[in-house]
Amino acid sequence: MDCSDDILEYPLFHASAKGGWASRSDGERKDITSILDAVIDYIPPPKVNISGDFTMLVSQTESNNYFGKMLIGIE
Repeated sequence: MDCSDDILEYPLFHASAKGGWASRSDGERKDITSILDAVIDYIPPPKVNISGDFTMLVSQTESNNYFGKMLIGIE
C-alpha cells in the first residue's frame, strides 16, 4: 500500500457473531466488550465547543407520525 506505517497500526480481533464473542488475537473469548473498549481507546472523541452555540449541517430530513419532522446531520 502507498501509505505510511502509522496508518496501518490498528487492533486485530477474532470474533463470532453467532457465538457472541470477540477477543484480541491473544485474549480469551468472552463477549464483545473488548471491541467496544478498543473503539474508545483508538478513535479520538469529536472536537466540539460545548459552551458555544449549537450548529448542525443538515444532510437529511425525514417526517415521522410520532416525532414529526426530523433533521439528521453532523455538528
